[in-house]
Amino acid sequence: MRIAKQLFGLIAALFLVMSGTASAQMVDKGVKVGLTFAGLPNAGEVIDGIVSRPSSDTTSKVGAAFGGFARFHINDRFGFQPELLFVMKGVKLDERGGGTVSIRLNYLEFPLLFRYSGREGSHATPYAFAGPTFGVKVSTSGHLDSSGQTHDVNIDAAIKSGDVGLTFGGGADNSRFLVEGRVTFGLNDIANDSFSHADSLRNRVVIVLAGVKF
Repeated sequence: MRIAKQLFGLIAALFLVMSGTASAQMVDKGVKVGLTFAGLPNAGEVIDGIVSRPSSDTTSKVGAAFGGFARFHINDRFGFQPELLFVMKGVKLDERGGGTVSIRLNYLEFPLLFRYSGREGSHATPYAFAGPTFGVKVSTSGHLDSSGQTHDVNIDAAIKSGDVGLTFGGGADNSRFLVEGRVTFGLNDIANDSFSHADSLRNRVVIVLAGVKF
């Protein structure tokens, strides 16, 4: 946990330094906010043991994302775009005997994106991007809803502090506003080895964002 926090601190410091020197470069800065649609395949292998109930299916979890970005222009088409985002992930599990388990995983994430801008249109410019994403777990929560009652489920010890993913996406922007969509595929198993599971638990999240540039 300490190593993950130190790593994130170094990355965040790099983001601030780059943003602070932006006035001497061609750079766009701004903020984004939007919705997340997250999943966690194989989550039942860990969560079932915690709640002592077998699950039959998993469904996506809706949440929110928001944060800031700085895009450094390499040339007219290519740019480098570091971001700092708060991202809600998680999953819902349907229990075989009835009821659901709702899991929320909150992360601070630092995507390092390489962006390509298309030909400028009359109203907006399309763009695409891809790159690695590094995340640190901020908090977790779980709730078991069954027979009209809700019980808290403590899953924090089962989830590792760090997450690494690969992000792809695209959107369109003009001189002030932007809209975009992206998907992030987790690359590492986020479940701790002390909780038995045969298959890896890797975050999957689709994010739809709108933003404004300063």
